[in-house]
Amino acid sequence: MRRLFRNLFVAPPPPPSPDDWPSAEDWEHARQALRDSLRPATLGKIGGRRRDRDDAVVSRWGGPVLDTPGTPPPTGASGQAMVPIVQIRADAFPQGLLPPGTGLLALWMDLADPNTGIADLLPGRQFAVRLHKATDPLVTLGISSAHTLPALPLDFDLRLHQQPDWEDMADRIPLAVARSRDSRWFHDTPEASALWDALATHPVKLGGWPTWIQGSQNPDRADFLLQIDTTPKGRLSVGDGGSLYLFRHRDGDGWTLRSDYH
Repeated sequence: MRRLFRNLFVAPPPPPSPDDWPSAEDWEHARQALRDSLRPATLGKIGGRRRDRDDAVVSRWGGPVLDTPGTPPPTGASGQAMVPIVQIRADAFPQGLLPPGTGLLALWMDLADPNTGIADLLPGRQFAVRLHKATDPLVTLGISSAHTLPALPLDFDLRLHQQPDWEDMADRIPLAVARSRDSRWFHDTPEASALWDALATHPVKLGGWPTWIQGSQNPDRADFLLQIDTTPKGRLSVGDGGSLYLFRHRDGDGWTLRSDYH
């Protein structure tokens, strides 16, 4: 009993010694690593103006989309036609994310499949990505599905530089800084503030870093391309206030689409 009573009053660990505190060089190293990690991102808002029916080669939410003549919509695991989520002009993406000569990207999903809420969606069954060259002859593709999204304009009117999440950054800085209780150098930056303000009104993000909810899930040898957040205006819900993340494989034309939510 005496041993148990003594254990209730275990002394707290001693504070770190001055030798463990970050040096001025450590702090500068961390801040420079953060500056070097910034990536350009372009953010899009949906709605807010009347859709331009005279120009089909535009970024759109929910369709209709362009495709090669005679090409049907992709069929999903449910057996129904997939639904276009977004059509995006390639010139909206930060430079280098899409192959040279690309004119349009369209992301389709099988919204009739109850398994679309899983973390790792299956290409060709739960989603499809179609790229079109700027020189391809394209026609408007008719959509016939009970699960369509509202057809709205998609305006990429905001560009900024985005810093990574902590998990994508912690191994790039001195250990003393990573262990420090002072995280203002990372969280209280103009870039972090600008991003969170923008995401409140812009549910589509091109480039930059994925803003994971449950921790980093970046696939190997793939480049982050596109993030789509839950949007009441667009009538798209990803779990509980979650997001979709699209990656393009570096060794070919393969794709990974992941979801993440609370």
